[in-house]
Amino acid sequence: MELTTREYMTILHTLEATLAEETMPSEKDRIEVVNKLNEVTIIPTISIKVGDSNVLTSREKEVLKLISRGLTGKEIGEKLFMSTSTVKRTVSNILVSLQATSRAHAIGIARDQGIV
Repeated sequence: MELTTREYMTILHTLEATLAEETMPSEKDRIEVVNKLNEVTIIPTISIKVGDSNVLTSREKEVLKLISRGLTGKEIGEKLFMSTSTVKRTVSNILVSLQATSRAHAIGIARDQGIV
């Protein structure tokens, strides 16, 4: 089974969201996820120059700045007049664009590259 980078990042984002909600999947579900991840081959489908200022849209940069200030998805949505699902999708796009594995990783990359 082969996954694109976007599919892999979606899986990671879903796992991160689950952990953020402090809900733990059943042991059976955890084993199934680990087994599925062990079966996949990751095929990078994007190649970006992270230092390129066009890697993120202006809206994605706004969201990333608010994440770096510690705001939750709900708070970001209220501040930027976005639905929570739109914030989640935007965060997923940011992770893919920066090839980051978590919000913290994305913030680190963006700071290192002068994006935020």
